[in-house]
Amino acid sequence: MAEGALSIKLRCASWQQLATIYKRDLSHGTMFLKAAAPPAIGTTVRIDLALPSATVIALSGVVQTHVNDPQRGAGVELKLDPIPTGTVWLIESALASETRRRASSPPRGVPISGSHSLIPTIGESAELSAAEQELIKALSSEVESLKKLNPFLVLGVGYEASDSDVRAAFGELTKRYHPDRFARYESSELRQVAAEIFILIRDAYRRLGDATARAQ
Repeated sequence: MAEGALSIKLRCASWQQLATIYKRDLSHGTMFLKAAAPPAIGTTVRIDLALPSATVIALSGVVQTHVNDPQRGAGVELKLDPIPTGTVWLIESALASETRRRASSPPRGVPISGSHSLIPTIGESAELSAAEQELIKALSSEVESLKKLNPFLVLGVGYEASDSDVRAAFGELTKRYHPDRFARYESSELRQVAAEIFILIRDAYRRLGDATARAQ
């Protein structure tokens, strides 16, 4: 197993599970996999990560350490290869869109899967164009969600937010959605949708920019 790459499939049953995996593992360039018989350290691993939307994201890395965690069980921790920017934005935008939808709709139960579902398979890299199209869909959904929210929810701040709270929230959203972040994409549709999101965020900031405006 150490001589050849190991190909597996991970399936996220819910957006909450994806959010946990992204925050705990992917954002740090790592991935924990349960394994009764851990592959040797240094083994190359290819992962097809299926999102709740059925989109499949390709990841790769190497086994860095063997782990025996009392909460997660026995397994391995992978050191992932750099994740493409388009893939990161796809995940973050999809999660943000889901959060907005949940904030603007009545509470409902969310199915949670306790552990990763590992299905051995031969994985191949996801096409960038497919990821770009999925990103367009996620951003378009984000636009529709933002249009239904008041300025406080658009910025993700409470109704008692201070000037500094509003500025900080706007600053964080600007890092994620400023049109310059999407300039490298060839798709004019993607750039247009991203610009529309930023306009909605900027308008919300202008309406909440000071205490007088927030009180109206």
